[in-house]
This record gives sequence, structure tokens and C-alpha cells, in this order.
Amino acid sequence: MKPMGLKLFSHLADRDQQALKTTFQSPHWHPEGSVYNHISLVSDLLPDDSLYQALAVFHDLGKVPTTRAVEKESEIKIQSIGHEFKSVEIIQRLKDSGRFDPFNLPWDEIIEVTRDHMKMHEYR
Repeated sequence: MKPMGLKLFSHLADRDQQALKTTFQSPHWHPEGSVYNHISLVSDLLPDDSLYQALAVFHDLGKVPTTRAVEKESEIKIQSIGHEFKSVEIIQRLKDSGRFDPFNLPWDEIIEVTRDHMKMHEYR
């Protein structure tokens, strides 16, 4: 994870950091494993500035409360349906908490991109 991403991640509550490290994703879509591993990879691919790194760290926060193992077609699948909307709720709480005020984050952009980051699946 890039330096700004690490700074932002370290401002999350310890329990949230741990939950991201122990919430796993569908191996079909995310062979890297946990949500933490995913956000670390995204962080590494993006510029090291506050907007891009906030998007990397925050965009999948909603996977922690929405991830479920479900049986589908005789297999167990991991799903996080609606996680983008839950992520927006969590981001709004982070904004309101003041915990990230020192970063002067562009919250409206972060919320908009997070809300829409799964829309690509509508075009398959």
C-alpha cells in the first residue's frame, strides 16, 4: 500500500482494520483473498494522493457487513451484494466523525465514485 493509503488506513478504527484483513472475497473475482489485500493492490496501482488513496481504502468498506457465503449451483460462493451502497453509508460516518479532517478529503467525489464503482456490471 502506498504511503497516503497507509496513513488513511491507520486512521480507521482497529476493529475495522482487522475486519478488512479477515473478510474474504470471491476467489473467482479476487484471488488476492481479503478485502485488505484488495485495497492494498488498488492502492499500489493508483497515484499517491489523498483522493485516489481514499478511493482505494474506502471503496470496499461495505464488504465487511455485506459479505455472505451462499450455496449456488451446488457450490459455496462468496457474495457482497450491495456493498457499494453500504460503503457510502460508512464513508458518510467517517466524514461526520472528523477523524479524517486533517486530510481535507473531497468527500463528495469519494462518495460518488464509491456509489458507482459497480455499475460496470450493468453492461455485461
